[in-house]
Amino acid sequence: MIMKHINKYIFASATLIAFASAFSSCKNEEDDIFDASAAERLEQAKTENHNLLCAAPNGWAMQYFADNTDEGGYTFLMKFDKNTSVKIAANSSLTGNVYEEETSMFDVIADYGPVLTFNSYNSIFHQLADPYDVPSLPGDESGYGHRGDYEFIIMDATADRIELRGKKHGVDIIMTALPEDADWATYFDDLKAKSRSLFNDKFDPLLLDLGDDNRFIVSKASTGVFNIYPEGGDAISQTTKHPYIINNNGIRFKEKFEDTEIQELLFSEDGTLHVEGIEGAGLRQSLALNEIFARKSFSWRITTANCYGSFATVLAVIETETKDKLKRNFNSIDLTYYSNQGTYALSFRNSGTSAAAYIYGDETVDADGVSVKFDFSTTEGNNNGKNRLRDIPSLTTFINLLNSTQFTLSTDNPLAPTTVILKSKDNENDYMIVPLV
Repeated sequence: MIMKHINKYIFASATLIAFASAFSSCKNEEDDIFDASAAERLEQAKTENHNLLCAAPNGWAMQYFADNTDEGGYTFLMKFDKNTSVKIAANSSLTGNVYEEETSMFDVIADYGPVLTFNSYNSIFHQLADPYDVPSLPGDESGYGHRGDYEFIIMDATADRIELRGKKHGVDIIMTALPEDADWATYFDDLKAKSRSLFNDKFDPLLLDLGDDNRFIVSKASTGVFNIYPEGGDAISQTTKHPYIINNNGIRFKEKFEDTEIQELLFSEDGTLHVEGIEGAGLRQSLALNEIFARKSFSWRITTANCYGSFATVLAVIETETKDKLKRNFNSIDLTYYSNQGTYALSFRNSGTSAAAYIYGDETVDADGVSVKFDFSTTEGNNNGKNRLRDIPSLTTFINLLNSTQFTLSTDNPLAPTTVILKSKDNENDYMIVPLV
């Protein structure tokens, strides 16, 4: 019998041991056949689960959740040895956000089924079960801590995936076998890179579509916890919290969403997240890309290094003229909003001064969601802006080029577009890659 099928029968078998013992005590003759069979099955499950844990050549990735909704999940890498030692590694707030590993002990015991227990203290892992007040969590957790487990009922197990359930708090946790060639420190670095690029609260809110008209507004996703409320609902009274963890396939939530079977969002080729098997369902931006770009709270930076084609040619001249005429180095031109005048503006920046040089204008976006058009003046601005227009003739050339170009916007990260590509619709070689300031 393979492990996938053994564990599901162990709970019933272990429970029936007690009933079988009571039943046999009422009989005149002794009959231990049923007792022995149940006990043997439990012992077999212990042995096979132990062997399975130790068989993964490069260990396991555990996706761990504590029993609270104020923090996201934690990834642990674990390598089990037949001598009952286990090496545990992490790179998270538990380790000061640096890679650390520590070896301790484990066992597979019988307790109404096979239970994986980490039975000697590991300072990386066991702090989630320590009953201390956690500074990063709201309220006073004294006597409770994170509400994490260190003993887990083994619910199901294969060579690639093990499903666990916390013995005390009942939170479901999974472990997946690591690829044999995966470097542990690099594995964590890759997860952190995914996390940094995936979510940024500057781009809230996001839109979560679970299908069947179940749509939710999402905020604070970068914290490891989705704060969501129904689209059109009340953010104060209807917000619920949903911790998640990032893995190589996407993100997995601590629990399924209510009235659904959805617990995972998978990476899509376009940089968004989708729900497998439900067309159109997933996580995306609530605003079109050009609407995000035109937000009055955002500024986007144009530099010589991130311009190409005609824009690179003009910026190179601006750089030279700034040095020749102003005896300063050209830094950037920012696409921004100048709130003092209530207008979009180009902010010319050069070394040697902190005084802002604004040139006034406008930005308009198209209903297609990706087009933007600029209309900046070659004469109007604050005093410093007018001086730059007077002293640097190529700045006027740049503005005329900007105004005459129809741009299509794109980004490699549609959920958190910290960098946007503005490409000419008429000449794909003319484009600018502008980061958010």
